[in-house]
Amino acid sequence: MKKIKKLTIILIIVLLCLVSFIGIYIKNHALMKNIIKDYDFGMNIEGYREVRLSVATSEDEEQEITSEKVETTKKFIEKRLKQLGSEDYLIKVNYTTGEIVLEIEENDRTDRVVSDIYSGGVLKMVDSKDHSKVLITNDDIKNVSLKYSTTEQGTGVYLSLDFTKEGSKKLEDLTTNEYRTIEKEENDENAENAENTTENTDEEDAEEDAQPKVTLMIDDTEILSSSFDNPIKNGSIQLSLNQASTDMGKIQEAVNMGIAIATTLNNGPLPLEYEIDSTTYIYSEITKEVATIFIIAMAIIILIALVILVVKYKVPALLAGISYIGFIALYLIALRYTNVTITLEGVAGILIVLIVNYLLLQKLLTKTTIAAAFREMAIQSVPVIVVIVVFSFISWTNIASFGMTMFWGLLLTVIYHFIVTNALLKK
Repeated sequence: MKKIKKLTIILIIVLLCLVSFIGIYIKNHALMKNIIKDYDFGMNIEGYREVRLSVATSEDEEQEITSEKVETTKKFIEKRLKQLGSEDYLIKVNYTTGEIVLEIEENDRTDRVVSDIYSGGVLKMVDSKDHSKVLITNDDIKNVSLKYSTTEQGTGVYLSLDFTKEGSKKLEDLTTNEYRTIEKEENDENAENAENTTENTDEEDAEEDAQPKVTLMIDDTEILSSSFDNPIKNGSIQLSLNQASTDMGKIQEAVNMGIAIATTLNNGPLPLEYEIDSTTYIYSEITKEVATIFIIAMAIIILIALVILVVKYKVPALLAGISYIGFIALYLIALRYTNVTITLEGVAGILIVLIVNYLLLQKLLTKTTIAAAFREMAIQSVPVIVVIVVFSFISWTNIASFGMTMFWGLLLTVIYHFIVTNALLKK
């Protein structure tokens, strides 16, 4: 019975290794695609985008650059980066010239993030014919959020604007009086006459032009123009970002647009207006060739270390070696699905975890019980564990990467060896 149990565990480990080291491939549009999540590498491994922002110049008015304005702009950009889901970045600031250099991880969202983080974020509701007539500003908006509506036609994405008390009063006045939709009179008799129908159409076009409308603008870009069928008294309006659709690509595009607008508006306008001077991709010194050589070298070292154990401890060491390889496979999968960003510091954390596990196997092979081995290591490692937990919550990606790889590695070490290694080595 014990042999069957051990054989089953070994087969599971083999399957785990195939999934972790090779992947699971399915056919997708005539191509084979690996459905196992890829690693999330940091900037010092995968490279990054360097974006240089300078204070915009204008012939009409020169912006006053102060250290306070530049610092506020930096904080606003950091908020926008976090809300847009970018965690691996570095911001350098020149407080004299106002220049900002942003180093940001390169992925499929980088272009959109870069275009959104330096936008002014100035919202205005103006008269559609006279843009100098400002009716609503950022000060009148309390919060901007994303809403969804699902019907038989599909999913619609909306931007919800919640107004302040003063803004709600302004909105109610606008929608009750001047910008309320003009009711049109229906004329059935004229509709039956072709000539009169043409004349009515011209009259309707004229009425359409005469209809006062409000135009929503963000950073001087017109988003939409509309009048209001009914007074808005609840201090909130919804702006549609798409037509109801079942196309996930179109829905995601609308969602991304909504997140960008909401993020920009919720943080308020930047105190300085910026423009992009340059954007450059900086390649990492860790090339694919270097990474491949490193992985092969590590595999050879691990193999030699396991062979030494087998020569010294015979069959039990062979089972321990199989368990060790299974641990590596499971650990690498865990790092992918816990969304750990792997930097060079994170790689160092992974190596430490592998060394700790090798030393643990040596202890187990010298007839030490697994409980005694963990108890001894835990007493010695209390200060290290405290440091690892602290590092895991630091916002600097490089240090957090080291902390998170160590945290998940040590947690998995305890669980895995109590369940798997203990079962394989038990006589």
